[in-house]
Amino acid sequence: MDYKLVMIILILVILIYLLLRLHYLEELLKHYHFKNDEGVCSLSRTKNPLYLLMAMITFLPNLINWIANGFEAIDIVRLIPVVVFLWLYYCGDDDE
Repeated sequence: MDYKLVMIILILVILIYLLLRLHYLEELLKHYHFKNDEGVCSLSRTKNPLYLLMAMITFLPNLINWIANGFEAIDIVRLIPVVVFLWLYYCGDDDE
């Protein structure tokens, strides 16, 4: 089997698993509330695992591209959405 097909199947399996576990992760994160005084990058109950899922979804095509074609200069630009979603996950504002 072609390794690209194997990678695509693996990515789809991982994404389906994450979508099934998303509700469980949201319930798990609601129990944590550790706010520091500044409120910067602190773990709170509003930490949204959807941002982490979106970071993974935007990172996986880049990973496939790196495996297939090697690292290119445009890949730095492609990582901007990944960095934004990770920043929102760790340092996002409270939604409530």
